[in-house]
Amino acid sequence: MNHPRTLRVLPAALLLATGLAAQSVVFPSTHATIANGATSLLSFPLSNGISRQQIVYDAWDLGIPVNTPITRIGFRHDPGYSSVARQVQMEVRVGTTLSTSANIGSNFDGNFAGAPTTVFPQGLYSLPAFQTQTGGTFWINFATPYTYTGGNLLVEFRVYANNNGNQAFSYGIDAAQYVSPVTNGVAGCPHSGNQTPTLAHYPTALGGNWQMALNSAPANTPIALFVAAGQAMVAPYSLASIGLQATCYGQLPLTGLVSFGGTSGAGGNASWTVPVPNNLALNNLVISAQVVAIDFFSPGTMVVSNASQVQFGVNPPASIVSSSGSATATSGSVYTNYCPVTFFN
Repeated sequence: MNHPRTLRVLPAALLLATGLAAQSVVFPSTHATIANGATSLLSFPLSNGISRQQIVYDAWDLGIPVNTPITRIGFRHDPGYSSVARQVQMEVRVGTTLSTSANIGSNFDGNFAGAPTTVFPQGLYSLPAFQTQTGGTFWINFATPYTYTGGNLLVEFRVYANNNGNQAFSYGIDAAQYVSPVTNGVAGCPHSGNQTPTLAHYPTALGGNWQMALNSAPANTPIALFVAAGQAMVAPYSLASIGLQATCYGQLPLTGLVSFGGTSGAGGNASWTVPVPNNLALNNLVISAQVVAIDFFSPGTMVVSNASQVQFGVNPPASIVSSSGSATATSGSVYTNYCPVTFFN
């Protein structure tokens, strides 16, 4: 079950026909092969009562070719929630913006670069019901297709009324977070205290911290962290040839390594935290690492941890501007990197 990212100020779903056309573009692109995102939006874009909301999709991850007509937009129900069918009186506008997900402003009209296109004129729209564990993609068909001319895409939803007494309601939409796969290699080798050192990466997003933790190593002893930036782990190779016990394996490439010295703590633990710039050039960067620890009572006086690998991810390049109480509000609250998994046809 997903963990909700509830925006009390925002509305929830959109829909029409179920099904996903083969040529659909998925945003963010990292979720094209992820069936269920890590989190949820419960009040975007149509379930926040009477409201006005926008979402910006950054162009760099929007795989829509320039001059392609967009005929509909789709969202995926989150199977962790049961959603009741509702009717809304709503309108959808689409345009481009000079802003990005990082700097989108609170002024609705000011966010558009030029006049938007009304793709769904004010009218009745029926949100379908979904039961828990029920998947499905629901669509809003555009009465007027929007031709994408490049740049950051801005989609606006205005809700004028609903059949819930104009009150907000929860409607579970599958949402994205950054994707940062972590892979651990074969087990390390036990030290003289009969414990095996373990090295673990944490998922890492650009603009966050690259973090690793070492546990169960020899206590209060010199250690070396070996890092291969931009290189994945390799097939395990034995370290018996340098005198270590037969169960000690290396799994880092033998070129391009950087090492960092240190000392383990009283519990045989150590940790590393390094800030990661919010620079797209680092997106999908792979880093592998492994620790060597001194243990005078082990063969070769050393033991090793497992190798561990992480691939840096990026926060979803979409943000929401939301206001409740009026479909024609002039400004709203900005929610950075909130991103429903979205489909375009």
